Amino acid sequence: MRYVLILFLAIIIVSFSTNSLHSQFIKNYGIQIGITSANQEYSGSAFPLAEIDLKRRLGFLGGFQIEWLDVSYISIITQIEYIQKGMGIEGIVTGQNSPEPIGTMTEYSRLDYLSLPVLLKLSLRHKPITPYVITGPRYDYLLNYESEFMYYVFDNFRRCVFGAAIGIGIESNIPKLINLVLELRYNLDFTDSLKLEGKESKNNTFDLRVGYYFN
Repeated sequence: MRYVLILFLAIIIVSFSTNSLHSQFIKNYGIQIGITSANQEYSGSAFPLAEIDLKRRLGFLGGFQIEWLDVSYISIITQIEYIQKGMGIEGIVTGQNSPEPIGTMTEYSRLDYLSLPVLLKLSLRHKPITPYVITGPRYDYLLNYESEFMYYVFDNFRRCVFGAAIGIGIESNIPKLINLVLELRYNLDFTDSLKLEGKESKNNTFDLRVGYYFN
């Protein structure tokens, strides 16, 4: 929760600093919140996690963005956001006095990241709705993790990883009214998160986002 508060304070500071620049460079600015469907991919010889079918984990994201420039159908988006990633492992539950399975249970692990995407946005402008696509690089910094059974792996995670984002969305295009955005985004890692030799791990998420922007 403290990371969400820190991000919220950063959003307030950036919001005030945008006022002097708005008339020259900034197309709009605002916030996004949403839900994530996260998973991880593991690989490496003699690595048990590479053989397990991991489950996706639902999480939360929220952050601030500035959309720069307004050249024809092209603009640039910079964001700072808190995003939850992770995964789940399904295990077999047995009876108290018997080895026979009686069901399954999924244990989830959560990783908290500060993410800094820089995205190229291509818009097909129509009123009142504008569809668009986005793509670009992303820098993620690991803030914290919560896990009862994966700490031995996550203790060996790199703090910094690089990846990319690609997405599609629609936004309202009505002058002098609130601009709302609905967006679907996929995030993937390029760099390996694990520092263990011969073993690799990479995050991926699907995000469903809604945004609220000011011109």
